[in-house]
Amino acid sequence: MHKPVDWDSITVPLDVQAIDTPAVVLRRWSAYERTRHGLLFDCETADGRHARFRVDIVEPDVIRVGLALGEIESRPSDILIGDERSGPAVPFEIEETSEHLILFTKRLKLVFARYPWQMLAYQRDGHSRTTPFFQQQP
Repeated sequence: MHKPVDWDSITVPLDVQAIDTPAVVLRRWSAYERTRHGLLFDCETADGRHARFRVDIVEPDVIRVGLALGEIESRPSDILIGDERSGPAVPFEIEETSEHLILFTKRLKLVFARYPWQMLAYQRDGHSRTTPFFQQQP
């Protein structure tokens, strides 16, 4: 009693290519630019489109992020604290490895994984912190 195997009934539910992924989910960053107030990343979305991700350092322990397909436009908002780009720059350092870009301020350590995209934020207070207080899912 040999029946042909209906492979479609088995493999179609397992096909990860058929899973819908929101367009603005970042897959990876390919390049970055250091700006006066932070970093600007060139990224690729899950569906292959170009996106820009910006992180501005407002204070040593306050950041503002922006994400857009194409260029990020600066817009005023009543819910945001002052315009960080018009004030003095907060000192920061960066360190790059083959897998990450790390941004350090006096109070924060931000880690940006290249692929898959992920941003992690750690407190810097003189103690070794191994657990991030903020972590995006890769």
